[in-house]
Amino acid sequence: MTGLCDSMRFFLSPYQLAALAPYTDEIAGLIEEKQAFLAHPKGNFRKYLNVVNHLPDSVVSMTRLDAPAVSAGTPADISGEERQQLEALLKQLSPWRKGPFNLFGIHVDAEWRSDMKWDRVAPHLPDLTGKRILDIGASNG
Repeated sequence: MTGLCDSMRFFLSPYQLAALAPYTDEIAGLIEEKQAFLAHPKGNFRKYLNVVNHLPDSVVSMTRLDAPAVSAGTPADISGEERQQLEALLKQLSPWRKGPFNLFGIHVDAEWRSDMKWDRVAPHLPDLTGKRILDIGASNG
């Protein structure tokens, strides 16, 4: 979890804070709270973290973020053994709340189709070219 905590600290670096200065204390508090949680994971998060830590370290030949299913890698990027391991690990992460995904040719469907939500919302948004979008969900609640 060191990498994630380092990313959180970078987020608070002076360079990143120019526009967020009014929220520095609040953001720092949230980061401390998340760091404490990550230091002692509980329940399902511990289970999911264990699964993620066992995912094969694979190099992807392609990514696709502009299609209904977010895609990473092709079947040729991993061996048959890695594919079996990946499929077994992905099943342990179910139920998938968001999706769909295609990971190395493995289709992962979801309870909530993020692509369908964006298809409904997109016509009502201004031009997002060059923008970064943070889609904050509520765990389907």
